Amino acid sequence: MPGVDYIALFTRALDGAGLTYMVTGATAAIVYGKHLTDIKAMLEVSGELFDHPALSEWIARLGLQAEWARVS
Repeated sequence: MPGVDYIALFTRALDGAGLTYMVTGATAAIVYGKHLTDIKAMLEVSGELFDHPALSEWIARLGLQAEWARVS
């Protein structure tokens, strides 16, 4: 999709899912897969705090199922 700002799409998805740390942290690195282990650790430590239905919705909207499978 030419002209699509993938970083903005990803940060809106994270923000909408309540992951503001990742939005203000190293978003570009996340998009390129460098912080998947951090996300996995966050889910292991405090996964009950996340809005999992919203997170799942955004993962599906953005087609991030393969990436999500690597951390969940």
